[in-house]
Amino acid sequence: MGSWKIWCDGACAPSNPGPCAWGSVIQSPDGVRTEHFGFIQAVGTNNIAELTAAAEYDRIDARTI
Repeated sequence: MGSWKIWCDGACAPSNPGPCAWGSVIQSPDGVRTEHFGFIQAVGTNNIAELTAAAEYDRIDARTI
């Protein structure tokens, strides 16, 4: 049995605080990858973006993977 792999990140640009977004890539044991992403808010911090990226993984519906 293989393992699931998750890469996630969040950031603000062009400044911190500033506009925030997050993204993640999930890879199934058979190598299929899906991308998930979202916009958080117009003004937020890099820490919020990073934590949201990790937390949103829990909200992704297993049927979409």
